[in-house]
Amino acid sequence: CAPVTDYSGYANRQIEAGATSSDVFGSCSSCEDQVAPANVTFRVDMNQYSEAYAYDGVFINGSFNGWCGTCNPMFDDDGDGVWEVTLSLAVGTIEYKFTLDGWNYQEELAGIAGIEACTSLIDGFTNRSLAFDADIVLDAVCWESCAACELAGGCTDPAFVEYDPYATQDDGSCGELIVFGCIYDSASNFDPIANVDDNSCEFTETNDCPADLDGDGAATTGDLLAFLATFGLTCL
Repeated sequence: CAPVTDYSGYANRQIEAGATSSDVFGSCSSCEDQVAPANVTFRVDMNQYSEAYAYDGVFINGSFNGWCGTCNPMFDDDGDGVWEVTLSLAVGTIEYKFTLDGWNYQEELAGIAGIEACTSLIDGFTNRSLAFDADIVLDAVCWESCAACELAGGCTDPAFVEYDPYATQDDGSCGELIVFGCIYDSASNFDPIANVDDNSCEFTETNDCPADLDGDGAATTGDLLAFLATFGLTCL
């Protein structure tokens, strides 16, 4: 619909006089031929990420955004460690991968066992791939994996002594509620109910040998002389 007509590299649309056209902007296809974009929700579980790079944000980069770096950030609004973003994309097949802080750090997918289930190798690069023709919400996958993170059992309630910050699934092991207080029985304010110390303990110094006035570890003539030297003085 737009041949080069002046032989100088310019292509312009052509139409016969009296005819009508319903072409899409930037395309020779008609509006009826256009396929509506689909909403794709990407999700990555970072709870078991253990690499040395400390990140601030998770991003998605792919063929649909020109591998742009920071233009498509992901979000973890509920703080559960699963980052996600929903993008409106043209249906078809795309390549992508998850990255950290733009391109500061990225998934290394090549050579990982089982990774071929969700990736493709094109021009020597291993990236995640997805074919879709309608709205889709992808399951959360672990960093550098095609599968969900393995569940780690433990106490997930921080109000209990048994709380495990690395647990991803509560296994019923929470048993003893945290009670803050002084847990040292030698302190004057020892709390027998407390099980987590809150640095409130107060200790009173005692002297097992009160007659040892000069502090040399023995009650001797020196202590008596020290006492007599101050005997009779009025203490303020």
